[in-house]
Amino acid sequence: MEAADPMQIYDLHRKANTQKQGKDTLDDFWNKLQAIWMTIDRKQPNPMKCSDDITTFNKIKQEQRLYQFLTRIDEKLKSSEEIF
Repeated sequence: MEAADPMQIYDLHRKANTQKQGKDTLDDFWNKLQAIWMTIDRKQPNPMKCSDDITTFNKIKQEQRLYQFLTRIDEKLKSSEEIF
């Protein structure tokens, strides 16, 4: 586990929150965000101890990441069935 430097974690969250799809395909954009999220997870692992809490925490985190992805994709695709 890497040390949790609050400024690095802030910068990673900021980077994830400011990413835009641009000309990337949905897959490429998702992969970019995944790389950022994986780095965040290494630097700031799940703090829960109980297996039920770990599962709940991870589910909430994954939902938040999906919403983050959906809010950053190209506006033209937001109503498209291509997303799902």
